[in-house]
Amino acid sequence: MITPSLIDIEMELQWQKVIQFLQNNFDKNEIDLEAMLMLIGIQEVGLIRSKYSKEQKQDLMHVAVCTLLQHEDCFVYSHQDEDGWPHYKALERTTLLTGDEQDYLLRKQIILYFQNHIK
Repeated sequence: MITPSLIDIEMELQWQKVIQFLQNNFDKNEIDLEAMLMLIGIQEVGLIRSKYSKEQKQDLMHVAVCTLLQHEDCFVYSHQDEDGWPHYKALERTTLLTGDEQDYLLRKQIILYFQNHIK
């Protein structure tokens, strides 16, 4: 029988705290990974609108993933374009990650992001 490690349990507790914080502050019953990535992307780009196109949503989530995973040496900041959007270059490690590994790293970095950006 596999038992979860203390690190996994602690991470899950921190993850639930982030979800609870976002649900309370955005008056939403459910906050999923995509919603968190959207919020981080909006924060990083500074693009606040009442509606976003499908392409803008994808771009915002991509910025969030790159922003978060640069702390795991998966991406490196490249430049900011004329519209103010940050651009990143994928590093070799990115292609070596499984879906589960990427999900774990994203969750870990989302927890740290909200701990560091919201007081």
